[in-house]
Amino acid sequence: MAVRAVLLDLGDTLMFQARAPNEDALYGRMAEQVRPLLSAWNTAPVDAGALLRDLYRAVETAQPERRARSHEVDGPFIARGALASYGVNASPAQAEAFWRATAVDFTLWGWQLYPDTLDTLRRLRQARIPAAIVSNGWYRSELRSALLASLGITDDLVDAFVSSADLLRPKPRPELFLRALEALAVEAGEAVFVGDDLEADVRGAKALGLTTVWKLNGRQDPPPAPEADFAIHDLWELFTLGVLPEAGPAPMPQESLTPHEDGNAGRY
Repeated sequence: MAVRAVLLDLGDTLMFQARAPNEDALYGRMAEQVRPLLSAWNTAPVDAGALLRDLYRAVETAQPERRARSHEVDGPFIARGALASYGVNASPAQAEAFWRATAVDFTLWGWQLYPDTLDTLRRLRQARIPAAIVSNGWYRSELRSALLASLGITDDLVDAFVSSADLLRPKPRPELFLRALEALAVEAGEAVFVGDDLEADVRGAKALGLTTVWKLNGRQDPPPAPEADFAIHDLWELFTLGVLPEAGPAPMPQESLTPHEDGNAGRY
């Protein structure tokens, strides 16, 4: 089948964590956002900053075990427990609202887009190739999509966003890939998946029959990966693989658009 759509991972594919977050600024912003809820619930005084730090420690502790069992972290459930430990008896709906209120801009976590991300998405749009983001993450797709808009990844560049929090199932489980394919109205054999994680992205997508592009991000000695149909270092190389319709050949820059620790030595 001819390729008709592109699915992309988010973290370390479209953006990367350039620095560790400033935790005071991070949790300070979260606290500003949750205080109106706590006030509206007429709770006793709560140290919102301490509560939020405890909440995120609990989420980070739960994630490895949950994903090892092919489940995603249930943020609202953990938030309800964290609130209870601070004497706030929240309903499931209140815990959901509290969890949503903790979402802050990606830049506060230290994330930024790769230099070629927006140009790549724009070129896909110009070629009329639908694109979807398929990402493991703690927040639901509509919320994460709204946060991405502040970085320039807007709805006019991406046709669908699917988060593991939507289904409480992470990649490499098939549910996320299937939902994205359904949203774009394409079959697996008509889509390319681009991602950096060999297990979650490449093997997960290949098991469903998608063409797979492994984004190496400068790694020079990756392990063998027969599931990867192609390997690239930079997103823009997607247009040099000969798999996309209408896009035509794309000249590569003299040096990588993407910053890497290897200094791009011998890349091309």
